Amino acid sequence: MRLDYGTMISPDPVRLTVGTIRKPLLSRISEIGFEQFGLLENFLTLTPKDYYTKYVKEQPEYWTLMSDDQKNSMTIFQAIAMDHTLQMFYLDLFRFFFEEPVDYSAGLFVILNSGTEIREHMNPDDILCIVNEDLFHQIISILKQVCGMKVDDLELDHIPDKLFKNAKAKALYEKMQKAKKDEAEVKERNPNFSLPNIISAIVARHPSINYTNIWQLTVYQVLDLFNRMRNGAFYDIDQTRVSVWGDEKNTFKPESWYQNEYDKKES
Repeated sequence: MRLDYGTMISPDPVRLTVGTIRKPLLSRISEIGFEQFGLLENFLTLTPKDYYTKYVKEQPEYWTLMSDDQKNSMTIFQAIAMDHTLQMFYLDLFRFFFEEPVDYSAGLFVILNSGTEIREHMNPDDILCIVNEDLFHQIISILKQVCGMKVDDLELDHIPDKLFKNAKAKALYEKMQKAKKDEAEVKERNPNFSLPNIISAIVARHPSINYTNIWQLTVYQVLDLFNRMRNGAFYDIDQTRVSVWGDEKNTFKPESWYQNEYDKKES
């Protein structure tokens, strides 16, 4: 299940039964640094193999000594339970996104009621939710969505509607439109699609958004705006071509400038 388009472009947080997820504003991203935010995004897609082979350089044999069955069955949640450093990374990630206080204890993330002070021994009445492995992966999938990251259908289908508090949950049953894998890979490698460069490009061409007011937009709003501006540029070129040379094959679609790509279903 995925967040509906209205929820995605709204600046309001996503209210779940397990807590409230803040959408990253550019101002908050700027505060922690774009590199740090990029690191948080990396942890949203981190696999045990990537962690042990790329990040834990002092123990490269840990992964290689595992059997194939162990490698295939291991999840990042299990890796977190065995590694204090990884626990701290994901605790920072959860604290960045959740409005409520978050702690980690006995192999589980603990989301507390708003205003609760984190203590060594927590009162059960202060606990809003205990995040087990299944819920952990559901939350990660939602965090990916609010960051505008690709989420596959299996992840979306794994998020139950009971996790969402409001009436917008009805729209969560729609299937996620799959992004083209090759295009996504190109974007990840291409510096033209880095968040700072996208911000600069929008400021350079948008009639009213500038370096003063763009920081109040969420990261998804910025990405959505950038894609709309890109499509609008192609539309203007096509419109000019048709006005000069005509459209004998009837390829120009006047309504394409407001086409809904988010809810568009694959043919």
